[in-house]
Amino acid sequence: MGKLINVDITAMVQQILNIGIKDQRWEQWITDGFAETLCEVLDLDRHHKNTKKLFMQAISKNPIHFQAKEVSHYLRSEFPQIMAKVDELNSTSTVQMATQRFEASLIEEFIQSHKHLTLIPAHDGVFCGESQALETHESLERFLKKKGLLGLAKIKPDLPHLRHKTISEILTDIPEYPAFAQKAA
Repeated sequence: MGKLINVDITAMVQQILNIGIKDQRWEQWITDGFAETLCEVLDLDRHHKNTKKLFMQAISKNPIHFQAKEVSHYLRSEFPQIMAKVDELNSTSTVQMATQRFEASLIEEFIQSHKHLTLIPAHDGVFCGESQALETHESLERFLKKKGLLGLAKIKPDLPHLRHKTISEILTDIPEYPAFAQKAA
């Protein structure tokens, strides 16, 4: 099995909020790195963990923190459908509770439908052995797409040997053949 690897769903809450809406700009933010994009457009401190926390505060029922209110106001003006969904979720419970429940059921369904893999549930992803990381990653991405999400996940830590190589990487790995080099000269 090798080392324990985390296959993490990228911007899980943001993906969940976009189910049924399919806001292309929101999807682009997720693809580009939601926290980084939010920092860039609002000129916020670029500390990733703080930005994730600030986003969760901004979509809460009553954001208290000044920056959270600023983020909430911006998101309401730029993504009204997403924020209407946030308000709907906050009216029956909290958006945090609703998205956590959805995450848990999604991860459980993924694990149940992939019994050939040895998986341990994580908050917004799964743990698996290093030898199953690539298959788990690809399977999770396909599964998420079938569920109406973008299907973005990442292997953590990023281990280059656990991903498919790009064409450029394949070409770079091809050794030069001395016989060919002599003929060309």
